[in-house]
Amino acid sequence: MARPIKKGIDYYSIDVDFLRDIKIRKIMRSCGIATGSILLSLLGNIYRDEGYYAVWDSDMCFLVADEVGTKESAVDELVKRATEVGFFDNGMFEKYHILTSHGIQARYEQAARQKKNHHIEPKFSLLRVSNVGNRVTNTDNYVSNVESTQSILKDTKGNNSKSDNTKPKVTDDQLRERFNLGFWLTYPKKQGFDKAFDEFKIAIDNGFSPDDIETGAKKYAEYCKIKKRTEQYTKNPDNWIAEHRWTDTLDMLPDPPRQGQKTTTKETLPDWAQSGATPTATRTKLTPDQQAEISARIARLQQNGKTEQEATS
Repeated sequence: MARPIKKGIDYYSIDVDFLRDIKIRKIMRSCGIATGSILLSLLGNIYRDEGYYAVWDSDMCFLVADEVGTKESAVDELVKRATEVGFFDNGMFEKYHILTSHGIQARYEQAARQKKNHHIEPKFSLLRVSNVGNRVTNTDNYVSNVESTQSILKDTKGNNSKSDNTKPKVTDDQLRERFNLGFWLTYPKKQGFDKAFDEFKIAIDNGFSPDDIETGAKKYAEYCKIKKRTEQYTKNPDNWIAEHRWTDTLDMLPDPPRQGQKTTTKETLPDWAQSGATPTATRTKLTPDQQAEISARIARLQQNGKTEQEATS
């Protein structure tokens, strides 16, 4: 008897800023501190069993709750919230009662590329693919040698008719030039050019628009700048493309100050209160009580100024 083919994968990638994703933060705000553990358990079940989806039923709910050590009602509530914010695809959840997403399927495709007979069920697929039957892809529809590389690689509408053999296909050199002048010039981390270019070609062959990828790269670069991401915390370009991260919804607001950070303002003395300053002749004459109160306030301000200077010296 033949050994059954394993559908799932043994490992999957996860971002270092997983818990800072806006979708995760929305779920955590609604469902509490156990959010991270529950989501990781759900993802583990998805990737381990079918590879790119999991059927959501009472048994799965029990297994996750038992694994994490929480109530089934808490897990069920979190799954509902996760579909609402788009962490899991709501359409697939409503129609087939499964947990999956575009990102999950993209990571599965990347991890299972070397597996034999791996595929995503067409009715569950959230990835755009080429028309294999007619051998038609967006790349086949880029035409004209006399146009610039930018024009050649401009996204065009698909055509389900048989490809015209008189129309030249885009060469690797043309695609590489578009990648170099478009995506690579924009992306905030310059590492692994060849790997990133290979993933770029795969994405184009699967029908994705280079314009969309480049626009996403520009937005991600802006996101990294706003969030003050160092290169260490920026995704490698090949992984970013392979996981189709240009489809992500990014939180473009600056991160709030970390807990424990304090913003202090230093109080400075006005000119008239500086040591040795003399009042102007136009100033209203004060009563003895008013003069005494002001003198006491000036003394306190001067003392505070000396204390700050001693602390910083």
